[in-house]
Amino acid sequence: MAIQLLVLLSGCAALSWEVIWQLKTSLALGASAWGTALTLAVTMGGMSVGALVMGHALRNKTTTKPLRLYGILEFIVGICGLLLGTAFRIIEKIDTQIYSTAPESAPAIYLAGITVALGIPALCLGATLPVIGLAARQYRTSISLLYGLNTLGAAAGALLAAFLLIPLLGVTAASYTIAAVNIIVGSAALILGGDSFITSKESEETSAARPSLAMPVALLVVFVTGFATFALEVSWFRSLTSAFRSTTDAFAIMLACVLLSLGLAARFVPLLKKNKAPLGVLLAWAGILTLAMTPVIERFDLIAYQFTPTPFLLFTKWFFMTFYVIGAPVFLLGIALPWLLDEQHNPRKWGILYGFNALSAILGSLCAGWLLLPAIGFAKTAWLAGLLVAGTGLFLAPANKRIVLASLGIMALIVAVFLESGVGKTRVQSSALTGNLKLAKILRTYEGPDATISVVEAESGFKMLVINGFIATLQLDGLEGDLIPTHYMPWMGHMPMLLHPDPQKALVIAFGTGQTANAVRREKPQSLDIVDLNAKVFSMADLFTMNEGVLDDPIVHKTIMDGRAYIRRTNTIYDVITLEPMPPNF
Repeated sequence: MAIQLLVLLSGCAALSWEVIWQLKTSLALGASAWGTALTLAVTMGGMSVGALVMGHALRNKTTTKPLRLYGILEFIVGICGLLLGTAFRIIEKIDTQIYSTAPESAPAIYLAGITVALGIPALCLGATLPVIGLAARQYRTSISLLYGLNTLGAAAGALLAAFLLIPLLGVTAASYTIAAVNIIVGSAALILGGDSFITSKESEETSAARPSLAMPVALLVVFVTGFATFALEVSWFRSLTSAFRSTTDAFAIMLACVLLSLGLAARFVPLLKKNKAPLGVLLAWAGILTLAMTPVIERFDLIAYQFTPTPFLLFTKWFFMTFYVIGAPVFLLGIALPWLLDEQHNPRKWGILYGFNALSAILGSLCAGWLLLPAIGFAKTAWLAGLLVAGTGLFLAPANKRIVLASLGIMALIVAVFLESGVGKTRVQSSALTGNLKLAKILRTYEGPDATISVVEAESGFKMLVINGFIATLQLDGLEGDLIPTHYMPWMGHMPMLLHPDPQKALVIAFGTGQTANAVRREKPQSLDIVDLNAKVFSMADLFTMNEGVLDDPIVHKTIMDGRAYIRRTNTIYDVITLEPMPPNF
């Protein structure tokens, strides 16, 4: 059926835009955890508002052309995509001008910029949900079926954008390609959507079965599932990044697995309803499996790189590992929203349910990233999400099943606690800590919204800075010159300073352990600025003697910012700009 193909392609384009938007925003305004959080808030918030507004606008309509309206929304998204590059170039210029006079306004500029650039397409994407609901009624199909196809398309879009379109075409050409998909979908919907659909409150009330949950309880369910799903995404992403030692690949694989599970869940909703499966029992099992699978996710780094001779086989292995572990709990979590959408026959209620779910997703990701991860770590964050879902499921489950489900939940929690691997206390997630780099003890560790950073000591005596599972640098007391594995890092400071006839002002991007910055300082510039994205890197500098306390020198000034954004924003003219690079095998 044409409507099914259209929503599939639309979902593919939508998640491709999510990848492009995040990349464009980080390039234009700088990569940072708070920047990612603001981007998420604008896009998910826009989708929430779009669903609520469209649902409200359609609530009293007796005659509509849903497919034509869907085409208009898709067409607007495509046009916005074609203008995306221009919009971000303008935002860059405004950001640079304002930062030079009022740097404290940077967060406000960031929020205003992404709201202007992404607000309209995000609103349109959210507004498609109530329209899809009307289209499902017009074509006598299930809204959960169309929602599932849209989500399955999104899973494909996440993988295509990350592994095919951007690597082969670049960001700009990839944006044009995705925009073309939206415009083609929109044009096809406009051509096919000429037939009017007549609705009335009377027909809705007589044809619709009574919802299984009252609206307040339904809102509680979509809030809990949206909150928990995104909290788990944040915590799982932190673990997978360290296990796979790749931020982009880990994000794309995890996102695709989550969306695939959500899409399959929506497709299975009619079957589950037909077999009279209780929603509460399914949610309880989602929480139980989340608790049970967390110890496995903690140990992904132990098997991530075993027996993988080619990159293709490696990525395939990572995908199936991830889907095998998180697929079942996310599948069960993903049943709730399409289940409840199917029970409603009013666009306003569709918009409310979807909008509430999107708002809870924002809260879940922000709470996990900014509060729970720094305070208790990713494993306990996953436990709390699992317990929240299990508790909600028990509340909704039939009384005769609660004792069994509660017992299973307690057992799963005991298993999770007993099998906790000690990440951050006795071990660090990294497949690189083997051989003469085998971990002896953790000197300091930090788990936050942007990275997991640890300083560890190996049994051989090497002291290492580990960022998201990757050994960024190391030192061994007593080694000098070329015997130091990272001897090239000081030369990244000495060489450019020696080549300049009179270097007075120097800039080092990325502090690392401070070896490059210290080398620059030893060449005696008048001032040395150091820029790093993560403040915790500076706080761990005292553990590495090779930097000779460079941060304590009065000529040194440190800044917490994305290096690319800093170079664009600053008015300072530097004689030398260098950086402390990651190892060549990064």
